[in-house]
Amino acid sequence: MSKLQLDGAEGCLFFAVLIIGGIIYLINWVSDNWEPFAAIVTCLVFAGCICYASSAWCERRDRKKAENEQGKMEEDEREHKKQLVRQFISLIGHHFGTLYDKYRQTRYKDDYGYHVEEDWYRERERFIKCMVEREMEGDSDIPAVRIIFPEEGTLDIGNVGVRVISEEGDLITVFDEVWNWLLTHKKLPEQLSSKSCATKTYGDFLTPIEYEHKIAQLLQGLGFQTRVTKASGDQGCDVIAEKNGVSFAIQCKLYSTPVGNKAVQEVNAARDFYNKDFGVVVTNSSYTKSARQLAQTSSVILLSDTQLEELLAYTKD
Repeated sequence: MSKLQLDGAEGCLFFAVLIIGGIIYLINWVSDNWEPFAAIVTCLVFAGCICYASSAWCERRDRKKAENEQGKMEEDEREHKKQLVRQFISLIGHHFGTLYDKYRQTRYKDDYGYHVEEDWYRERERFIKCMVEREMEGDSDIPAVRIIFPEEGTLDIGNVGVRVISEEGDLITVFDEVWNWLLTHKKLPEQLSSKSCATKTYGDFLTPIEYEHKIAQLLQGLGFQTRVTKASGDQGCDVIAEKNGVSFAIQCKLYSTPVGNKAVQEVNAARDFYNKDFGVVVTNSSYTKSARQLAQTSSVILLSDTQLEELLAYTKD
């Protein structure tokens, strides 16, 4: 058996009719002096007021309920967007070492002494696109925020505060703010020294010969067979490495400035001299734009000393 369900104005009208009927009955029962017509009119006016008030109250109630639900949905969406920003910030912190290598490699000074950063901007955009597609489920719609960085420690979702300041924002702005904070953060030198192999255990810089042996040692840890060439008469090759039948002539550059064309030319000649498959330059620094362009045309591999694992891709069966 179905039940009668009355909501909103219908329920108010139903109860108003019941009240009208009761009032008419009581008036006619109590007072014999009232004319039936006058009693009915009076009751109808009174009932109309009740219906109007009840209907208005129901409408306000429903409107308030809808506003509360809409407000909750907007708050949930706002919190989701804030969490999205926190996730993106944590991804920048997680990939900081790789990003910093790209930052050093893609920036160079032009003939006038000014930094040229177009390649770095392209790398930044590629990183953002990759993170959005692979880690953030394609959602790049974020609000403009004010980021509250931690006083110490690393960047992660749990210790970064995010305050929304407007509805329109973009990931590039967030990236630049986080990146500038990372570059000036007090733990930056520690992070870099732990990533680079250009320092000894106690932080003293390696000599060029020590640096060559360090590179050879790291490659051995990756499964390569290595040999360090003689310090003189090496024909531009410092380390010879081989794995799975694939061989490399490697030149090691311990520099405080970007590595230029000369290293690419030397290792290209060394590859042919030693009859190896690939020529490789490894450095603790970065490369000039002209060096990178020359390396592309001569099939020379340019690496930071934190990217030696990338050589494994050339040795797969």
